[in-house]
Amino acid sequence: MITRIEALQLAFDLGTFFQNLTTKAKEWGGYFIMFLGAILIIVGVVQIFKGFASGGKGGHVNWLMAIGTILMGGFLAVAGFNGVNNLANVGAETIQQLGGG
Repeated sequence: MITRIEALQLAFDLGTFFQNLTTKAKEWGGYFIMFLGAILIIVGVVQIFKGFASGGKGGHVNWLMAIGTILMGGFLAVAGFNGVNNLANVGAETIQQLGGG
């Protein structure tokens, strides 16, 4: 007769545990990346607002950086983990092509 503890031990698979953990980490990481993208959009908008509000007096705004921040934030907010992962795969394929000859 199998006890409850033995049945639990038989049902627990370490490989499945790590597969599920990886899936959850990608999901939560994707949400975190999207959150960071939203923060970048807010920072970029605030920088542009500061530039317009100062009227060219006093406050120095790096316009290229402010626009780049909004664009990068938009990419991260929309694409999340999958977008970053696809971008990394493009870089990896390029390195393999250059190194493999």
